[in-house]
Amino acid sequence: MTVKATIEEDHKRVARCMANDIVTGRKVEFIEDVLHPDYVWYGPSGATARGFDGYRALVGTFHSAFPDLISTVHTMYGEGEWVTMLFQVTGVNDGDFLGHEATHKAVDFGGMIALRFADNGKIIEQFEMFDWPKLMQQLGLAPHSVPEFA
Repeated sequence: MTVKATIEEDHKRVARCMANDIVTGRKVEFIEDVLHPDYVWYGPSGATARGFDGYRALVGTFHSAFPDLISTVHTMYGEGEWVTMLFQVTGVNDGDFLGHEATHKAVDFGGMIALRFADNGKIIEQFEMFDWPKLMQQLGLAPHSVPEFA
C-alpha cells in the first residue's frame, strides 16, 4: 500500500534540506532546489537577503566565520504553506564575522524560523529570529551580559 505524502510533509522535507544539507552540510548547490527565485529572508534587526545570491551570501557569511557550524533542528511543525522550526546553532568563530576578526570563541545560541512555501513547493519567505545579543556576547562583541532568572 502506498500512502501519498501530504503537502506539509513535503514542506518539512524541504525545510530539513535547508537546515541539514545547506546550512550544516554546506551543500550550497541545493539552494536553487529549495528556494523560490523571489525568495526573501527577514532576520534580526531588519536584516534581509533576497534571491539565490542573497541567501548564498548570508549562509556564506556564517560558514566562513564558523567553519564548524552546526544547526540542529529541535522541533518542526507544518501546516498548509507554513513550516516553523526551533533550532540551536553551535560553532567556533575561526573566521571574520561582519567586519570583526575571528575571536576563536565558541557560540551556542537558539532561534526560530517560519518558512512560507510558494505553490511550486519552494520556500518564498523566511522569517528568522535568533538570539543575536547572546551570539554577540559569546563572541565578546557586546558590552552587556544576559540576565538569568532563578
